[in-house]
Amino acid sequence: MSYYIELVLLAKVRKDRQRQIKVELDHPPRYDAGGLATFVALLAMRDGGSLCFKSKGHPFWSDYDVDDEDGLLDALNAPWSNTEEIASWLAHYVTASSRIIFHSLELDGADFCYNFDGKGKFCYMEYKPVGSWQKTLPLSISPPPVQKRKTRQKKLKDAKSALKMLEKDNPHSNP
Repeated sequence: MSYYIELVLLAKVRKDRQRQIKVELDHPPRYDAGGLATFVALLAMRDGGSLCFKSKGHPFWSDYDVDDEDGLLDALNAPWSNTEEIASWLAHYVTASSRIIFHSLELDGADFCYNFDGKGKFCYMEYKPVGSWQKTLPLSISPPPVQKRKTRQKKLKDAKSALKMLEKDNPHSNP
């Protein structure tokens, strides 16, 4: 089962694999895994070898801005499935320090990523708590100052004095 996940691509293709991945991106083979087939069909490569997604020609969206120069995206929100197969395919092409990050857009709050070693291997990682629950600290915010409410008589007095000041400034006004 797949659900909507934001996939962030922080991956760069190794120089010795750039020609091979260009061929696969131009003529994608039919993969059994639906998530992998979708991933490869949406994938593009910039001039420097970094991987990204096409911004047009599909029903998915992104919260990232489209690059003005090449019209590509660094992240895409789609119903990604078979994420391990995506990482396994990608591991053959990318450099060390590359990673793909998955942020769930559903209520489960799943966040995980795959790191690559640049030699065809990948490692699954996810966020896990490392500390215990803590009580909240008191905030050092002072409340707004309390002002006395003006009575109706005080408001009328202020209005009359404002009118007198206006009359002094403009002696030619209506009496």
